[in-house]
Amino acid sequence: MRTCLAIVGALVLIVVAGAGFAAWRFNQQFGYTMAEPVSFETRIDEGTRTQVVLNVDTLRDYAVDLVPAELPQMPAWVPGDVHSLMEDFLPRELALLAGANYREGAIDLTVFANERRIGPVIVEQLKSAGVLSRITQVEWEPELFQLEERGVITARGKMAITPDAEGWVLNSTGGKEGATIAKVSGNNLLEIVVDGHDGDFVALVSAMMQAQGATLEEAFADPMVKPMIPFVTNVKEFYADANITGPDEITINLRITMAEGTPREARSPIAMAMMIGFPEIQKRLKANYQLTLEAKDGQNPEWVEEQVFAGAFLLTGFRPIIEQQIQTALQSSAPPAS
Repeated sequence: MRTCLAIVGALVLIVVAGAGFAAWRFNQQFGYTMAEPVSFETRIDEGTRTQVVLNVDTLRDYAVDLVPAELPQMPAWVPGDVHSLMEDFLPRELALLAGANYREGAIDLTVFANERRIGPVIVEQLKSAGVLSRITQVEWEPELFQLEERGVITARGKMAITPDAEGWVLNSTGGKEGATIAKVSGNNLLEIVVDGHDGDFVALVSAMMQAQGATLEEAFADPMVKPMIPFVTNVKEFYADANITGPDEITINLRITMAEGTPREARSPIAMAMMIGFPEIQKRLKANYQLTLEAKDGQNPEWVEEQVFAGAFLLTGFRPIIEQQIQTALQSSAPPAS
């Protein structure tokens, strides 16, 4: 009798151990269990000067509201409805981090996502979709997206800057170091901050010029661009945030802080941009995307302090576009009529 009980006990242990191992392997392969929250800040290093952060959690209620009432019934085997699935599978946070690396003549880039579930599956899908390979201005690391740990999907690359970028930075900023690096607050749907106290704003502009096959020297020699030099080389901090403030309304806040002692002529490019560039942006958004961008309350951004230019904008017209995209996706995925 004891022998039989011992055998049964051993069999039970084998089954339990086998089930545990199978569950562990399943989770390793598919990442089904909920991953811990991990902030993009864990991937910031001493060279990071640009942070673009999308707080996906703040989008959840708005995204749920966009789900069509006629959405097909979920299969019985699916554990939950569309709302709970979105809560379980949408990433918590997406971010793009960047910083100048003059030794390698590039902007170092890190794409970050804090996934909740199925991280390994998401990585493989992103790779097969070629999401990053279309961005040819960036030299991505061979593995592209990778699951560094549960909850953390990253991709790293380098965007070349012009050979004369470091010289311009040293001449304009003196390569200032040691200042407190500007960071996002974390309280908005989307935040963008570029800390330019030691020249990264100039480096970003040089990367744009390099992508077009020009140096900063060549670009700044253009009579139309030359007035921008005092502005570009004296930006201490560029900040913008965006939040959904209505069913079809996004409020965008902008703040540009100039370095102490910035000459007053640095203000001219901003005024020129608002007078010439902003109407052109409005026209293109309307013509190409049916989007309306306007100054909030009809008040154009202005110099609110000696060194601070700030203002707010309203973007509308995006909801019908999203709803149309959802309808198109549903129709394309619907089974053919019998």
